[in-house]
Amino acid sequence: SHPAFHWSKNLRSSRHTAEFIKEHNFRLSSVFALFWNLLKSHLPDEVLGPFEAYLVENQMCRMDGDGEKAQKARGIYMAEWGSECVEFDNAELAPPSGVAGCNYARAIHREKQGQKWAFSWTTSRREGMAGGSFYQAIYGVKVLQAPNTMIAWMPEHDHGTSLLDWSPDKKDDVPPFAQAGIALVTSTRLASTWKKYLAGRNFAEAEAEWVASMEADVEEKCGDELCTFCLEDGYECNDDLCPICIL
Repeated sequence: SHPAFHWSKNLRSSRHTAEFIKEHNFRLSSVFALFWNLLKSHLPDEVLGPFEAYLVENQMCRMDGDGEKAQKARGIYMAEWGSECVEFDNAELAPPSGVAGCNYARAIHREKQGQKWAFSWTTSRREGMAGGSFYQAIYGVKVLQAPNTMIAWMPEHDHGTSLLDWSPDKKDDVPPFAQAGIALVTSTRLASTWKKYLAGRNFAEAEAEWVASMEADVEEKCGDELCTFCLEDGYECNDDLCPICIL
């Protein structure tokens, strides 16, 4: 409820020390830095170019758990593999806006973004679990989820996920974190809010603008009475009739 260019604190605890929190933030930023560098080594310039240009043009800070919102693009991150730990020095850090979640699911929708690409990485998934797959509906593409799956897509195109095939009523040992992952996404107002924050001239305005962007990035409904996705509590498509709507 209090937007800021800092780490979100969705889970609150008074039992953690300042040292623990700092280490936690560094480990978290390291995960995103590892993801970003993997993207840079696997994706073509046609996909990475717009994102990199967006970062440079807006002088964006990077996700740096070892610093304080510095504008430098390079820093330190680490990668863990079992009991081994490898540190990368003077490496490129991840873009500043990312999310992490478990058992994520959302109906088919489209979003406005600060730049046209978004990236997700399914870091873990329970063996034998069904559902939770990614759909790029406008192309009729289904990405069957599996551990270590990366997806790059344009949020302005219809996309969503299916529900995991599990219910609390089931009498089995399915853990609460059946599927987990991270994503790099950018709000339409991320760049302008960052500039205001950097200038330090109007923090209240910057915060209000960020709050407004949370829902404003979702497209408005098309107005067709028969559009099955234009529901009061669901997806609202734009003026062009959604290609997956049933008429």
